[in-house]
Amino acid sequence: MKEKYSSFISEHTAEYVLIPKLTNILKQKYKMVVPVFPWISREGNNLSQLIHNQDKFKIVGFYPRRPKISLTDNKILIKINGEFLAGAEEASKINVPILAGCPIVKSFWDLNNDDLKFIWIKLNNNTKYYYEIECNNGNLSELKILDNTEMLENDEAILNFVDKGSVLHDIKSFLKVIRSVREHGDGHFYMNMGSYKPIYFLFK
Repeated sequence: MKEKYSSFISEHTAEYVLIPKLTNILKQKYKMVVPVFPWISREGNNLSQLIHNQDKFKIVGFYPRRPKISLTDNKILIKINGEFLAGAEEASKINVPILAGCPIVKSFWDLNNDDLKFIWIKLNNNTKYYYEIECNNGNLSELKILDNTEMLENDEAILNFVDKGSVLHDIKSFLKVIRSVREHGDGHFYMNMGSYKPIYFLFK
């Protein structure tokens, strides 16, 4: 099934619409929301720890996903890598929820759509490796989700997921989260090509 699907954008391209969208969702409840793509030698260095020594904040981890499409039917596929689930399981032990998000698009220009639709998925032991979304006659405004296991259906569901899974952290526990996900997830933390390294949203 999955062999007939291919991507036409990268995760980094998807990030440009996903990050603002998730930021705005979190800002419905929290005043300060900052997406961070962390490196121990930058966000985790001595200067950063000194600056943020007194801070308390919540954390949610996030993996951008790119849509995979087929030219022979009207379906879009979202793939969830096993490394994500391993990292998410470890993060959950220290009260950091992790989710994935994907814009539902079939061309570059769909990314400019004011009514752009997104799929958000909780990452845990019940998460599927593949999710298929069917577009009615190719119409992106009419979607049929073929399996909604662990999907977050709206903004309220996302906020509830974040609230339920997160507690207040400080800079040291944030660094613990980063290391833990790195060691049990994709292992690309120190590699500049690490497209699978999660983005973290810090908020309070």
